[in-house]
Amino acid sequence: MIMDEKLNNQNQEITIPVKGPEEEAVADTEGLYPAAHRNGDSQENIDVTIDQLQRLQAEFSNYKKRIEKERKSLFSTAKGELVSKLLPVLDDFDRLLNSVKSNGKCDAQDVQYICQNLKECLVEEGMEEIESVGKPFDPHIHEAVDIEITDPDREGVVLEEWKKGYTFGEKLLRPSQVKVGKAVDDGRSDSE
Repeated sequence: MIMDEKLNNQNQEITIPVKGPEEEAVADTEGLYPAAHRNGDSQENIDVTIDQLQRLQAEFSNYKKRIEKERKSLFSTAKGELVSKLLPVLDDFDRLLNSVKSNGKCDAQDVQYICQNLKECLVEEGMEEIESVGKPFDPHIHEAVDIEITDPDREGVVLEEWKKGYTFGEKLLRPSQVKVGKAVDDGRSDSE
C-alpha cells in the first residue's frame, strides 16, 4: 500500500511515497534537494550542498562562541563597575579603622554614615530592602525563624525582623528572617 504525504518546503510541494511495512520507505530526493538533480551531475551538487551545510554549521558554532565571550565580557565589565562604586565605602572603612587604632574608640555616627553610603550604592545598582515588620507573612519573601503567640488580629503578621531581606529587580537575593504572630485557639467555640 502506497500512501502519499505532502510536505510544504519553501513554497514547494514535495511528495514522499511511503510503502507498506514489508517494503522500505523511499523519499523523493529530487524534491528535497533540487540542486542535486540538475544537469545530471547529482553527486557534485550533493557535495556542494553538504559543504554549504557544514560551513553554515561552523558559522553557527562560531557565533555561539562569540556570543558567550561577549556575555562574559559584559558581566566582567558590570562587576568592575560595581566594585569601582564600592571603593569609596571601603576607603571610609579604612579611615574608620585607622581612627579606631589611633584613638581607641569608634564613633557610632561614622559607622552609620558608612552603612548609609553602602546602602545608597547598592540601591543605585537596583537592590531594594524588603519591608517586613507589620506586613502579612509572605513565604516568597520571608523566612519564619520564630513564632510568637499573639492576638487573633495579628495572626500571620510579621512582628519582628531578625535579618533584612533584599531583592534585585524581580529576583529575590535573600528572604527576610522574621518572627511571625500566631493566635492560639483556646479551645472555646463561639456557641459556648
